[in-house]
Amino acid sequence: MFNSLHYILTIAAAERKMLYRTPKFWVLAVLGGIFTVFVLIGTTVAAVINTTPGGEIMLEGTDAWIALYFFSYVQTIIIIFVAGDFRKREQQVHLDEVILSRPMTTANWILGKYLGVVGSLMVLNIGFLMLSAIGRLVKVYLLGVHFNMVPAIQFFLIATLPSVLFMTALVFFLISLLRVQALAMLIPLAYVGSILFYFRNQYQGLLDYGCFAAPLFSSDLIGYGDIDTLIWQRVFYTLLAGALVSGTVLLYPRLPQSVLSYRVTRLMGGACLVMAIATIWSIRTEYTSEIHRQETARAAQAQWANKPAVRVPHYDFDITLGDDDRPLQVDLRMDVYNPHDLPVDTMYFSLNNALTIEKHQWQDEETASLQHKHHTLILIPDRPLLPNAAGTLTLSYAGHIDAESFMLNQLPDAAGVISKTNEGPWILGDESAWLDSRTVVLPAQSGWYPVPGVVTGYPYLSPRPANFATATVRIQTPQDMQVVTQGMLKTERLEATYRKTTFEVETPTPAFSLNAGPYKHLSRTFNQTEVALYFYKGHLMNYEVFDDVADTCFQTVERMFEIYEEVTGTPYPYPRLSLVETPLQMQVYPTQNGIDNVLLQPGVIMISELRMAGKRFDKEVERAERKARRNGRDDTRWRLKRDVFVRAVLSILMPDRSQRDGSLYSPIRNYYHFQTDLAHPVLDRGLELQLHEAVERRMRDTFFPDRFNLAESTNDRLRRNDSSTSWILRHRYNMQIDSIMAVMQSTALTEIRPTDDGATYRAVIEFKTPPVLDMMRDRIGTDAYRSGLNELYTTHRYQRVGLSDFLNIMQIQGKTNLDTFSIQWLEGTSFPGYRITQADVEKWDTGRMQIAYQVKVRVQNGEEGDGFVRVEVKTRRDRIRRLLALNSFEEKEMHIVTYDVPERVQVIPFFARNRGSIMRPVTVGRRL
Repeated sequence: MFNSLHYILTIAAAERKMLYRTPKFWVLAVLGGIFTVFVLIGTTVAAVINTTPGGEIMLEGTDAWIALYFFSYVQTIIIIFVAGDFRKREQQVHLDEVILSRPMTTANWILGKYLGVVGSLMVLNIGFLMLSAIGRLVKVYLLGVHFNMVPAIQFFLIATLPSVLFMTALVFFLISLLRVQALAMLIPLAYVGSILFYFRNQYQGLLDYGCFAAPLFSSDLIGYGDIDTLIWQRVFYTLLAGALVSGTVLLYPRLPQSVLSYRVTRLMGGACLVMAIATIWSIRTEYTSEIHRQETARAAQAQWANKPAVRVPHYDFDITLGDDDRPLQVDLRMDVYNPHDLPVDTMYFSLNNALTIEKHQWQDEETASLQHKHHTLILIPDRPLLPNAAGTLTLSYAGHIDAESFMLNQLPDAAGVISKTNEGPWILGDESAWLDSRTVVLPAQSGWYPVPGVVTGYPYLSPRPANFATATVRIQTPQDMQVVTQGMLKTERLEATYRKTTFEVETPTPAFSLNAGPYKHLSRTFNQTEVALYFYKGHLMNYEVFDDVADTCFQTVERMFEIYEEVTGTPYPYPRLSLVETPLQMQVYPTQNGIDNVLLQPGVIMISELRMAGKRFDKEVERAERKARRNGRDDTRWRLKRDVFVRAVLSILMPDRSQRDGSLYSPIRNYYHFQTDLAHPVLDRGLELQLHEAVERRMRDTFFPDRFNLAESTNDRLRRNDSSTSWILRHRYNMQIDSIMAVMQSTALTEIRPTDDGATYRAVIEFKTPPVLDMMRDRIGTDAYRSGLNELYTTHRYQRVGLSDFLNIMQIQGKTNLDTFSIQWLEGTSFPGYRITQADVEKWDTGRMQIAYQVKVRVQNGEEGDGFVRVEVKTRRDRIRRLLALNSFEEKEMHIVTYDVPERVQVIPFFARNRGSIMRPVTVGRRL
């Protein structure tokens, strides 16, 4: 045995020396190295110089990821061309004849050469890891980021090592099997090409031997996210490499030198092959079993969805976090109330199946039956709960969270609302919840606590009823962990090794979330609302640059709250707004009842770490100063810092990028959606977008009044229907504008339903509903519309509100019959088109030493169906807008008088088939 080991190591050392003397090896290695080093240096320089580098570049695992990821492509070519020569080179120098006369076995020879090739490539990879460490140290010195090589070692062991072992073994095996070098090299090249250009992460990524499309890089705080399946996939390729090496030994054209060695090789090869097949079978079986469990749970919950659901008006939580085996431990006491006219003999509550019920108690009954199956708690008491009666359920449960299986109302083909990169290197994972001993991200949708009713099975127009409840939440965590949930922080004390925190939720809330981690915490009270920011150390740097303008920044935040109140007609309803960094790439999915946004919880907004880590406030202030001086603008330091601060806040709450849906991070749902139970999905999403876009316009007009796109929201620019937005629509909805228009012309808002991946449904709802609600607001009057929203808030708070209820409220407040409006815009498929037929200017002498200008505009609705537009006259210093209603095929003339010189006339439809802007320049003549 020791002789064999000596032979193997000697041959491996000789093989490495031969490879190091091969020009082909060094040419490929140097080319790959130059490219990888260029990328490393480029990202480092970008992070140092650029004002706002990508958040990915600032995270700890980035440098090693870049080095090994990009080199993995070149590494594949090196393996194929270098390992493919292992027989040809020996035949050319007749080395095989020498080997035949030596006492070493074929297994010694093959294993030695195999380890020689693998060892050479490992040296290159370790060299690139060292380069990445140097690049990280440069960022540590210049930027103050953190240094951590654990992500580099993890990626090297998980991704790089198994891929090198497998591809080298595959080339060796094909050479021994086919004995035709060209064919043996073409097959691996074709295999790699099929992965890169076709398969990628299909079939759970089982064909991706090199992790080219695996979403490994989801956080530098939790490693690579949920990688259980990935680990088993890497085990599969490692075992398959062992089987292929054994096959190479058996197929090598040399008579066996040792019967024992031959038998051991066959045994080892067979064992590796069987274990590899068992591994891949286990992965596929677990996947199909999970699909089956989800289908079974959906079928069961569909039967229970029509059962009367009780209400829980109050929860009393005792929560313990931080244990490795049981990261979530809950002792819960909840009050249960029967709001129905009939007794309830069976109660249903949603609870994640990964949690284990340890004990339960219903009232004083010892024999009450409790089952936990299909993500549902089924309580059958000895005596039914009488109408308008209340009871108490006490539970103790603990365990982990199965987020994917619990969210059963997702559309089966949904790919997610948040658009993410599908190409390398930033391939981001999709998580909806996370739970371990150091990081807790549990939105209410993850089912971490019992909620009345089931998750799925409800009709589209009657979603799951919201349960408004108060709560007392007591949480015990390790000392360095901060906790974020609903309500106000009442007490917090540090003990020996842990922290005890108590929150009191006094305002009825439809959902409860739980976030915890080693956060840094900043907070201040604005307009009776405490705003708290939780972020990880090293992810939000240089915020001290605003210290000398703190009062100005605070006034800015107060003004933002005022804008929200002006638009919504009501003050912020909760005593606290928490902005929490989540250390993973969360995803929002379309459901059978619209979009269920896990990022927005009552009083809590979850923000991706990538949007926090890229902030460089000191550099942004410097760039703003240079730009102001170059353009001859006000370069006062306090004003520049205020603008940078405002942009930073807006980039979080309403990012100004058309391909990103800013409403997913907006606090606007706290005002009405978390105060009432909006039952109609069109009203739910439409009202959210309408208010968000109105706030966005007001914010940007307030803080940046000279902005080019004045009074336009991000979605307004999409609705221009011109060629400049076509790629954005493809990016966001995977649809062309013509396809969206075709659906809107054939399907009414009240008739469309979420199907397939939900993209068509989202596109139509988000394209059409906000403008329709804007038309309703302008038709009944802005004050009446705001009064209607206030009526919704005060009279219908904590109650279910349908679309008809909403229309009745607005009709009463506006004293206008909205039946025709509803039939045309909500139940119909009206799709008007407009054009300016005339635009002239007359100059008048007012007799008061002043010139007036009368603009005559004729606008035509060229389609069937009533229309509603805004006519805007742009002058040198102002914009004048008037509303204009048009019937089918009607043309109207409007006169607008101004004392400033008019420059152009523009028609701004609320909703139209026109492509691009509808405008016409006007010329002022010399004659009065």
